[in-house]
Amino acid sequence: MIWHTHVTIADAVRFAAAVIAVSAFFVGFPGRFGDWWRRTLGAKRALMRSLNLLTPGADREFVLGLMGQPIFVSVIGDEETVTFHTKWCWTSVHFVRKSVVAFSVTTTSRKFRWQLWTQTYGQSNANPDLSCGAC
Repeated sequence: MIWHTHVTIADAVRFAAAVIAVSAFFVGFPGRFGDWWRRTLGAKRALMRSLNLLTPGADREFVLGLMGQPIFVSVIGDEETVTFHTKWCWTSVHFVRKSVVAFSVTTTSRKFRWQLWTQTYGQSNANPDLSCGAC
């Protein structure tokens, strides 16, 4: 089926204006919108993204950039344990020579269900009883 449409110059100008307006919205507005989103509705998703990036071997500065300022810091020799607190979990990270060797996540809210897919390379789906979340 062939469609024959007659597009006027006025229609083309209106379409171009709409495309420019939508583009300007997505280019200029997300900075403020993104900040609001991460503070409110998207805060859990942003935390899950940060936890998924937390892996053994990561640099100390990278972890501090992900998680923010720690609540507790314990240093013994070249080993350091840092604890972070968020609205939904406590996260403790153990560094040796400023590199992550272990970390733990303790959830404190039933509303926060962190999936272990990234950390277990998909093996967490093999055991349906394995989950992260407050009971």
